Amino acid sequence: MSGVAKEYASALYSLSREENLEPEILGEVRELIIIFDENPELIRLLSDPVISKAERQAAAERIFSGRVHPYLLNLIRLAVKNGRIGSVKEILSGYIDLWYRYSGITVAEVESAVPLSLEQKNRLHKALEDRFGGNVEMHLRVDPSLIGGLRVTVGDNLTDNTVRRRIDGMERHLKQTVI
Repeated sequence: MSGVAKEYASALYSLSREENLEPEILGEVRELIIIFDENPELIRLLSDPVISKAERQAAAERIFSGRVHPYLLNLIRLAVKNGRIGSVKEILSGYIDLWYRYSGITVAEVESAVPLSLEQKNRLHKALEDRFGGNVEMHLRVDPSLIGGLRVTVGDNLTDNTVRRRIDGMERHLKQTVI
């Protein structure tokens, strides 16, 4: 995350924490990420240099006023004013990261070739909590290209025990072997 995005995310989190609004803001932040993901033209509109800053800020006001908490509306206005609206999803994701950190929750991104059964999910969840000590929230994703096994990412820690990784390793080894 860029330094500027961290500053914006930290400021928003500090405000929401002081006012005990973290859950409310968190929910709206998640909704905004979806809105911006599904409507990339919205960021283009709010960052279009052909349109004056005042008009872009007014557009943001019309779009979001009454639909998001005033702190989030102010964040969007400020991002438009300072030419940072292109980083808005990074800022919002930074808020979520801070919420997890201060809530003592570790996020594990889990990729598997096929959907995991309930029993597999439960065993994996328990193993991750034992390994990382505490509450773990798993975000599961299916990626058939992995062929089999799991890839688990927690922060900067990657555990790749997939068939795809093993095949790629064998392929590299075979290419390096001189016959």
